[in-house]
Amino acid sequence: MSHGWVFKNAGVVCDKLHQAGAKISVMGMASPVAGRTVAWAVLTVEDRATGIVVEDFSSAEIEVSKGVDADGGTELLSSTINAAANRWVELDSALQALDQKRKQLGIAQAH
Repeated sequence: MSHGWVFKNAGVVCDKLHQAGAKISVMGMASPVAGRTVAWAVLTVEDRATGIVVEDFSSAEIEVSKGVDADGGTELLSSTINAAANRWVELDSALQALDQKRKQLGIAQAH
């Protein structure tokens, strides 16, 4: 597996983020637990210019391997992040929430 964004509709998602002046903020980790590797990831949207993060309408995923991964979970974490992105059905709602937060704070969207 290659690392990076390899989920379906990645191009559409990137276009939406670009138009909204936003980026994906990723929190995640992989670690060995009881003879397996467990990876988790949470994706939220973030304003590119200000760093404002909107946690509403985030996407999360957890994956577990059948054994301890020799690479320390790097591949599993990458897979988990892409799975969370692939399942992110409320991205449009997250971007709308970011826009509302900007308006509440009197911040214009950067282009």
